[in-house]
Formats: sequence, structure tokens, C-alpha cells
Amino acid sequence: MPDLDVEKIVYPGKSLARLEGIVWLTDEGLPGERVEVEPRKERPRLVEAHTTRVLHPSPRRREPRCGHYRACSPYQIMDDDLQLEIKRSQLEEILAGESAGLPPIRITASPQAWNYRRRARFHILWTAQGAQPAYNVPGTRDEFIPVDVCHLLAPPLSDLIASALRAFPGPAPGLREIEARVGADATAPLLIFHWSIPPGPKDLDAVLSELLAGPRPAGVVSVFRKKGRDEEVLVWGRDWIEEEAGAAAFRIGARSFFQVNPSILPAVIARLAEALKAHGVRRLADLYSGLGLFGLALAPLVETVAAVESDPQNIRLLKENAARNGAAGLTICDGRAEDWMVWVQDRGVDAVIVDPPRKGLDAGLVKALTVRPVPLLLYLSCNPATLARDLLMMRPAYRPILIQGFDFFPQTPHIETLAILERK
Repeated sequence: MPDLDVEKIVYPGKSLARLEGIVWLTDEGLPGERVEVEPRKERPRLVEAHTTRVLHPSPRRREPRCGHYRACSPYQIMDDDLQLEIKRSQLEEILAGESAGLPPIRITASPQAWNYRRRARFHILWTAQGAQPAYNVPGTRDEFIPVDVCHLLAPPLSDLIASALRAFPGPAPGLREIEARVGADATAPLLIFHWSIPPGPKDLDAVLSELLAGPRPAGVVSVFRKKGRDEEVLVWGRDWIEEEAGAAAFRIGARSFFQVNPSILPAVIARLAEALKAHGVRRLADLYSGLGLFGLALAPLVETVAAVESDPQNIRLLKENAARNGAAGLTICDGRAEDWMVWVQDRGVDAVIVDPPRKGLDAGLVKALTVRPVPLLLYLSCNPATLARDLLMMRPAYRPILIQGFDFFPQTPHIETLAILERK
């Protein structure tokens, strides 16, 4: 087993070293550390490895809080400042190769470094001692590591999951995963069970008896596969929680996407609001709108908002959230962003917000935004690689004026990046 000197950590969290002209990527090691590794997969001029021992620790290394840290948050081994330095350097390296003339990149730290996750989902291990939550072993689909306490989770989630799993008298056929989420009201978490087959009418009786005898959750939901799609059934209580962002309030469904670390959302919304005010934006389009997070939070600053969303459950909640927040100037556009883009452009919007999934923007949307550029484009990305790709394709039409990382996920390699672009 060779010893390696770690040069840097590359996105998404692999430690890079070189030995005799060969690049090695291993799963742990801070810059400047010497580590002992075991090769796992060899390719031409690249070896993927597993770190077996740290021979010369960095002064910036610290003891992780979670025993399963490699599965949930491998950056626990380094101090918070080093995490931010690494994420900023990764953004610089990824984006500089694809987009010329970038402004200096900044990183905003999360107000909460621990216990920030308001949503958690675990595989269920059925053991002789009872049911236990577990994470996937990194890089595998069918290997799991039990979780006693995860220090990333908001405390109500850990308590609710533990109480629910203790109540099972034995394995429940078809029950694969357990999920919990909580909003602004920490006393009202939501519990979701994920099944591979529809559950029986009494499969959750013991769990409900246990939960309803103590501090009650807001609701219990079952999700299962039926005819190739997910079906959702309310078992008890309600199937939603409430969250706040800026001056807006949101109802969130059991399966709805919402940022799991709301503590940093005010910083993102403030940066977006600053850009809208500086450019005198009156007409805004919020593509990939979801539940209306950014469109509704920014609606008081503009005259009109076009919120584009395609998921039926999100559309229903988006309508409810718009009514609850009194967003009279908001128009809901039911469908894909790329299909509504011409309509949006024909109405002369001053700014467009895009917050796409990891795969980035649809190629048709990139083309539409490039052929008919809008005055201001606000792009929030959860994947710097696809952000770099999209910025490269839109380079002829836009000039980046701000690139800012937001550390939504402390202790992990994940990066959220806001790129603000002006039309050339």
C-alpha cells in the first residue's frame, strides 16, 4: 500500500495526489497530509483509492463528530475556515476553465454549521436488536452503515425517527426507508415512510400508538410504488409543514423540494434583492419555480412575477403559497421552463431567475436565453460543473458580474453557487 502526499481536494471531495506521474484520487486526506492508501480501481494514468491511515496529520484536521462521517459529511475532519477555502478554490478551478473574465469568487458561510438539516431520509436496517436508520456506504447502492446520531440533523428529526423505529415489533414487509422533515415550527415534524409495495392497513398501527402517546408529529405519510409511479397516502394528521424565507411563508408537501438549510436563505435572497434593485427590475420570471421560493420572496420588490413550474404537486402548493402571501402580481405558468421561455421573453421581462436541478439548464432554454438575452440573469446552481458548461454556452450573450458560493451544506463537499449575469 503506497504512501501519498495530498496536494488538494477536488470537487466533489476527492483528495488528489501524484505518484510517478500517475494521479491518485482517494477518499480522505487534507492538503499537505501524507496518507497510506489502498488501490480500488486503476485506469490509464489514474488510480482510485481508499485511505487506510493518515501518517502525518494536518494542523487543520479535527475529530469528526459523526462515527459515520464518510457517509454523511466527510468534511467534518477539517476546520470550518478550511472548508470554505477549499470550496472557493474548487469553484475557481471549475469555472475559470469555462468562462473568461470572471469576477472574484466569494463564499458565504452558513449561520448554522451543525444541526442545520431540516430533512433527512434513511435506509432501514432490520436487525435482531430492532430497526435502525442507515446511510449508504459511499459509492455503493446495497451496502449500509448504521447511524446512531447524525449531528447534521435538526434535533426533532433524530428524535422522531428513533421513536418511530423503536415501535416496530419486527420487520415490516416492503418498508425500505424512513424520512422526516420539519419547518419553522420545530414542534411539528412530518414523518414519511417509503415502501416498495403498498402497505397493509395495520402495518403502522404500533408506530401510530407510540407516536400519538408522546409528542405528536404534524402528520404521518406513506409513499409507495404503484404502476411505476410514486403514490402518496396520508396516514394520520396532515401532509405538509410550513417554512419561512425572507418575508414569505411557504407550505411544503411531504415530497416537495425545499432547501434543507433555511438558515442561509436570507443571505441568498438579500443578494438577489440587491441585484434587482440595482438594475431597476420591474418584471421578473422565476423559472424552475417549485413552491415559489424566490418568486414569492422577491415579489414585493417588482410589479410582476411569472412563476414557471411543471410538477403537479408543486403547482398546487405554489397556488396556495401565492394566495397566502398575497402575491397579486404573480402569474403561474404550468409547464417546462424551455416551453414557456418565448412567452416570458415576449412580455419583456427585465430579469430571469433559474434554479435548476443538478443536470443544469435544458439545452433549449440555454439557446433561448442566448438568442434573446434578458437584461439580467440570476442563476443559482447546485452543481458547479453544469454551471460552468452553461456559462460557457451563454458567454456570447452575457457578462458575469458576480459569482458567489453559499455554504448550504457545511461539513460536506456540496456547493451552491449564485452567478449574476448582465446582457452584453
